[in-house]
Amino acid sequence: MIKRKRKVRKDTNKEVRKFFDFNRQRFASSLVELKQIYFTLRSSKLWWASVCVLGVILTSSLVNLKILDEDKNLVLLQGEAPDKSNYSLVITDNLRFIAGKSLELFADKLPDDQISFSLTYAFTILKEGDYWILIGGTPPGSVKAGVPQDWFSPYWISIDGSAFQKLTHESMEKAFPNYPKNTEYVPGGYHWTRIGSHFFTEGRHKIEIKVMDRRKRDGKYVMYLDAIFLAPKGWKPVRSMSYLSNELFLDHAENNLNS
Repeated sequence: MIKRKRKVRKDTNKEVRKFFDFNRQRFASSLVELKQIYFTLRSSKLWWASVCVLGVILTSSLVNLKILDEDKNLVLLQGEAPDKSNYSLVITDNLRFIAGKSLELFADKLPDDQISFSLTYAFTILKEGDYWILIGGTPPGSVKAGVPQDWFSPYWISIDGSAFQKLTHESMEKAFPNYPKNTEYVPGGYHWTRIGSHFFTEGRHKIEIKVMDRRKRDGKYVMYLDAIFLAPKGWKPVRSMSYLSNELFLDHAENNLNS
């Protein structure tokens, strides 16, 4: 039992660290700039200013390590790396994405002999409890034509083999007051959408996503998926996670996905 638990923690830590890959790139870039400023100031004999910059460097390093250590219960699943899919994946590169890549579905027809585009993501929960589930990508599309949200397809979600639930712009408006919020983090339709909550036990789980509805604008199947993010209820984004909005977690409306 002890060996199994250690393996679970090791696997989950690997998943959590994926969440910070892109953030660490930006962090490292900032440190390089700060170090250049530090050496410039030191060579100019402005010792007091160089000491201040050095303090910022050390503090930033400690904060970054603290984030990695405290957020072990977070789960980040990369959209472009599903454990299972039933179609050929199209992956787009962009440094603004969480790990620099995203899965983009833009198709005229369904895969051969299939009723949907299907994706499955497996993950580990270290501590049981209620978790918010957020989708980083295109939000659920509208069932109406002629509105801004008709650009995306609705999608269906299942947790641990439960019955699939259809998510649309209209169902999200009904579930959450003041939806949608200004949550775009990458131009072109990438938003953080909190789709609901679910109680997870400790151990392995899976989330399945299907796209089987055409978008209302022109009949194409469209969904962009950068990441799936799970956070324990009560968790708040830290400042360095600028791509997450506190507003997503301050809205106390319940959209419970438990079956």
